[in-house]
Amino acid sequence: MLFNNAGCLKTGALEEITDEDWDITYETNLKSILHLCQTFMPLLIKNQGVILNNTSINGLHSYIKGKRSYMYATSKAAAIQFTKYLAKNYAPDVRVNALCPGLTETDLFTNRDFSRFSDANLLERMAKPEEIARVALFLCSDDASFITGSVIVADGGETIK
Repeated sequence: MLFNNAGCLKTGALEEITDEDWDITYETNLKSILHLCQTFMPLLIKNQGVILNNTSINGLHSYIKGKRSYMYATSKAAAIQFTKYLAKNYAPDVRVNALCPGLTETDLFTNRDFSRFSDANLLERMAKPEEIARVALFLCSDDASFITGSVIVADGGETIK
């Protein structure tokens, strides 16, 4: 099993985006997935493995929030598409899925006052990391043996609010 879980949250107005910030975001959020998949694919094929790419609801084509997420959202959208191509090209030997969490209490946020997000989703709170981990564990388990090429959203209803 390969769980790609790197994330870099850089935002800014169009005029503020630097090549350095763009490159760091894409190196972390997308290129790391490429390199790890290239490295481990032979082993995953041999063992009928699973790849789970932790992306974000910000990468969903139907979810546009805020005005400054150019780098983060587009890199996560690319990771979702990359996931689908992997699934298409490596089935039935390897199952590949994308997990799209909503707001989750992680170290991506430098401002740790999460109360500002209380109205962001239908459950009126942020996810605990353990809640997202349970979804990830399911997707990597044999209980999800018929799921591949899927984009699974765990967002407390944020994308439909």
